[in-house]
Amino acid sequence: GEISEETAATLVRTFLGGGVDTTVPSLGALVHLLATHPGQWRLLRERRDLVRNAFDEGLRLCPSVPIVGRTTTAATKLGGVSLDAEEKIFCLILAANRDPRRWERGDEFDIERRTAGQLGFGVGPHFCVGHAVARREAEVVLYARLDRVGTIEITGEPTPEVNNWLYGLRHLPVRVTPLVRP
Repeated sequence: GEISEETAATLVRTFLGGGVDTTVPSLGALVHLLATHPGQWRLLRERRDLVRNAFDEGLRLCPSVPIVGRTTTAATKLGGVSLDAEEKIFCLILAANRDPRRWERGDEFDIERRTAGQLGFGVGPHFCVGHAVARREAEVVLYARLDRVGTIEITGEPTPEVNNWLYGLRHLPVRVTPLVRP
């Protein structure tokens, strides 16, 4: 269908802003996870079919948006608690993505895990409009490194980015060694 010029401009700003604000920290978190779990990096090099899943597993463990605020539109019950219309609630994405009632070994990084249901991209009407773009960006970044990088090593203390709504690293010192071909 057709969209208005104003709506188109809003969509472009959403894609560009979201791609920088959330995808970049998500990729940094994934590099950190792969560096601190070298067995998972080796597995990813052996099993390229796991590239998209590795990104989703990284989002599950380290969502770039760990807390989401919402406002109820009508009186409802949530987890047995009655809420009126216009009540403010926080959705703890980071906690939900590790909830032991949903995730076996929820604190472990496992790129073979079935990641369906992770909330790093949101859910329902708030599902990330740019999820396909973010996943494709992650695939391009990972595929470009799989043929070239043998190991990823943390060489210093990561510096977190201080932000009320986003999780990410401002600085992640790593050393990559080239992949040695037989």
